Amino acid sequence: MAKEDRIKPLQEFERAVHKGVIAAAPLHDTFTLPYLDAQGQDATHEGPDDLLRDTPELRAWLAIQVSESRYLLIQNGAPIQITQEQIESGELDFERLSAIRKAVAGQRVQTPAAPQTKTSKPAASKSKSGQKAPAPKAKATPATTPDAAK
Repeated sequence: MAKEDRIKPLQEFERAVHKGVIAAAPLHDTFTLPYLDAQGQDATHEGPDDLLRDTPELRAWLAIQVSESRYLLIQNGAPIQITQEQIESGELDFERLSAIRKAVAGQRVQTPAAPQTKTSKPAASKSKSGQKAPAPKAKATPATTPDAAK
C-alpha cells in the first residue's frame, strides 16, 4: 500500500476491529509505518502489530479506506497524482473529485465586493447644531374601509 493510501486505514483500524469487519489477533511485535498525514506531510505510525485474517470484508474495507485516504489528501491540497484511468475505472469518483475541486476553486477566488445599491430613503444628516434632522412624516391614509364606502 502506498504512503498516501495509509492514513484512513490507520485512523479507522480499531473501529473496524471493534465492529468485526476485521478479524485480528495481537502479536507481541510492534511495527513502524510511514504515511502521509492529512496535510500531505511525511509522518510515522508506531504501534502493536496484529495478524489479520484475509477476508473479502477486509479487502473491501481496505479498498474504501484507500479511496478515503486519497480524497482526504486531495481535499487538503496534498500533491496526490490522479489519473484519468483511476476515474474511468471507478477507482476514484468523478463527481466527488469535481465537488472537491469546486470547493478548492471557491477558496481561491476572491469574491468582488457587493455593489452598492441606491436606497429610496435619504440619508439622515446632522444639522449645524449636531442634532439629526427630523425624519419625514408618513402620509396619512384614509380611515375608510371597503365596507364603510358602501
